[in-house]
Amino acid sequence: MTKTEDTRIKEQFVVYLSGAMIEDHPDHRTWRGEAIAKFNEFGIATRSPYRGRDASKIMKVDKYHYTISTAPISNRLGNMLVSRDLKDVEDCDVLLVNLTGTKNERPAIGTLSELAWAYQLRKPVICVVDEETTQPDYFKHPFMHQFVSQWVSTVDEGIRVIASYWYPQAIEGY
Repeated sequence: MTKTEDTRIKEQFVVYLSGAMIEDHPDHRTWRGEAIAKFNEFGIATRSPYRGRDASKIMKVDKYHYTISTAPISNRLGNMLVSRDLKDVEDCDVLLVNLTGTKNERPAIGTLSELAWAYQLRKPVICVVDEETTQPDYFKHPFMHQFVSQWVSTVDEGIRVIASYWYPQAIEGY
């Protein structure tokens, strides 16, 4: 562990796993679990917005609102979720953003916010899209082209790019 300029302890290289979190799509959790396992093989730490979610008794109230099962609905849980995601983006070294599976779904507003934060903080962003399952506005919009450092077509390709280029202990020829 090393200390950063603001005296907080910083882990080794960290990748934030950004992307849609639509509860009806278990694959939005699955790809993160698989990515965590693959990054672990390289000794790369990850942060997922799903971490702790099941154990914390967070419950969905409606399409956009959550609560903790033992707290009144006005507990400002949304503020807590946004604050943690912002801290994760601030603390990470690179974002792996998966926008596949977003076609015909509600906008990934949280993911778009994370992309804007990353851009403002000058964090590299590797973004996974494919024409078949990704909302086309995401990979055609000029803002997105400013936010994204590199486009890839699979999560595995994104992991390879991060491990072989952005990771300080990158493996030559990987």
